[in-house]
Amino acid sequence: MPKHDILIGPVLGYEWDSEKQQSFYTVIIRLPRGKAPVWVVDGQRVKMKEITFSLHDSSRVWRGEIALPAFQDPQEKTVSYTVEREGKQLKNVCGDSEWSFFLPGLPTPVKQPRIAFCSCNGFTDPNSLRDRDPLAMWKRMEEGHKKEPFSLLLMGGDQLYCDDLARKEGSFARLIKWLKPGEKPKSQPTVKEFMESYFDHYLLAWVRITHDGKDYPHTPMVRMMASIPSIMMWDDHDIFDGWGSYQTADKNIPYYKEAFDAARQAFEVYQIRGKNTCRSLLDSGSDQPRHYSMGLQFGPFHLLVLDNRSHRTVDQVMDRRQWDQVIKWLGNSQDNSKSLLLVSPVPVVYRRFAHWVSSLPGEHGGEDDLRDHWSHKTHEWERDRLISHLFGVLKYGAKEKGYQRITLLSGDVHVGAIGFLERTDFPAEIAQIISSAILHPEPGVLQWEGLKAISNDDEHSIRGQAVVAKMSTPVRAVDRYLRCRNFAWLKAGDDDRLWVNWECENVDGKTPVRVEFPLR
Repeated sequence: MPKHDILIGPVLGYEWDSEKQQSFYTVIIRLPRGKAPVWVVDGQRVKMKEITFSLHDSSRVWRGEIALPAFQDPQEKTVSYTVEREGKQLKNVCGDSEWSFFLPGLPTPVKQPRIAFCSCNGFTDPNSLRDRDPLAMWKRMEEGHKKEPFSLLLMGGDQLYCDDLARKEGSFARLIKWLKPGEKPKSQPTVKEFMESYFDHYLLAWVRITHDGKDYPHTPMVRMMASIPSIMMWDDHDIFDGWGSYQTADKNIPYYKEAFDAARQAFEVYQIRGKNTCRSLLDSGSDQPRHYSMGLQFGPFHLLVLDNRSHRTVDQVMDRRQWDQVIKWLGNSQDNSKSLLLVSPVPVVYRRFAHWVSSLPGEHGGEDDLRDHWSHKTHEWERDRLISHLFGVLKYGAKEKGYQRITLLSGDVHVGAIGFLERTDFPAEIAQIISSAILHPEPGVLQWEGLKAISNDDEHSIRGQAVVAKMSTPVRAVDRYLRCRNFAWLKAGDDDRLWVNWECENVDGKTPVRVEFPLR
C-alpha cells in the first residue's frame, strides 16, 4: 500500500449561497498536524481553513472553498486540482495526488447534468457480505463516471454505520445495552471517548475496510468522493441504529446526549463541512444550527435536503422551527422553469406497515425501524402535511406558478423502488425514487417475506387530500422492488422527461444490471 499524506479525503462538496446566487465548490481533508494546506484549483491557490479543534491524534480537518460558475458557460469543463503543504503535493490512501471534477455548462436538450444518488454505505454485520465484493457498486459508479461524468452526488443517509462501535470493547460496548429492554448501563462513557470513536470511525468507513480477513483501501469510493461534488444528509446509522425512534426517554439513558453530540460534531465536520461555514443550511447564522436541512440550486434543479434526525422523537420527524423554515423555503423558491429534487432519507411513499405491530406492548425488535417510517401512525400527520405543501408548489391545472416537476429521493429500506403521489382531480403527480443500498446487503428471502407479512403496498388515499399513494414497477424489472444492492442516477432527456436509472448488482443471475423509469 502506498504511503499517504492525507488521512481522509479529498471529499468534494457543492454548496449554494442564496444571497449571492452563487455556487461554491468545497473540499475537506484530514491531515496530520502541520501548517495549513493549499487547495490548487485550475491554477488558483486557495488557502484552506481548519474546521476542527486538534483531534486526539493531533490531526486536523481542513476545508477549502471556491466560487465557480456552474451552468453559465456554453461549454462544460473538467476542473483539475491538487492539495499542497509546504510545497509538497499530497497523496491520499489510494496513492493519488491529482484529481478532477466535472463543471457542467449551459444545459441544452442533449446536454444535461447527470446526478447520482445513493444511500446506506455500510453494514451492521461484517459477515453479511462474505465472499462478495463490498465495493462492487462503487466500482460500477466509477466505471460510469469515466464514460459520462456525474456532476453531483447526493447521499441520502447512513453514509457510515456506527452500529459496530457498540460491539467493540470499551465505552461503546455499553452502548448496545440500552437498546435491550430491561438492561441499563453500569457506567457512563466519557465525552472524550465518544468523540474519538466517532471521528475515527470515518477512517474505517471512508478510507479502508477489513473484509474476509483482508485490509484494503476503499479505492473506488475514495476516488468518487474526490471526483464528484457531493451533498450529504445523515440518518440514524450515522448516529446509531434507530436514533430518535425508541420509546426510552432521554433521561433514562445517561449517555444518550453525549453520544448524539459526538456524532453531530463528526457529521458537521465530515458531511456538512463545517457548521458555521456551510452556505446551504436553512438554519444558518447561529453558533449551533438546530437542524441541518439545506436548500440549494443546481442549474435546472432546486434541491431541498431534509434533516429528519436532529429532532426526531417517537412523536415527530421535524420540529416546529424546521417545519417553518422548510415551508418558507418552498414558498420562496418555486420556479416554473425548474424541477425540485427533495431528499428525504426515509421514503415518504413505500410499503405501509400494519398498525397492530406498533401497538404491541413494550419495545421489540424492529420497532425502531417501523417508527422511522413517515406512514407510522405517529408520523402520518407530518407526512400528510409535507404532501400538501409539495402539491401546493407544483404547477398543474390552472396554477400560474410552481415547479414543473417534483421528485422525492430516499434510501433506508435496502431495496430500489419507485412510487407515486397522484392527484385524483388533476393529471398531476410526484414521484418517489428509492435507491438503497450501495454497500449494505439486500434483505434475504426470509427477511423480505417477513417484512411483506406485516406490510402491504396497496394503493391508498392520503387523508383529507385528493391524492393517492401507490408503488409502481421500473422498466425491465421483474418485481416492484429491486432486492439487490443499487444506486440511481437521473438525467433529463430531450423528450422533456426526467429519466431515472438504477444500476443494480446481479448476484442471482436474474436481476437486470440496469432498470429505468421516465418521469413526465
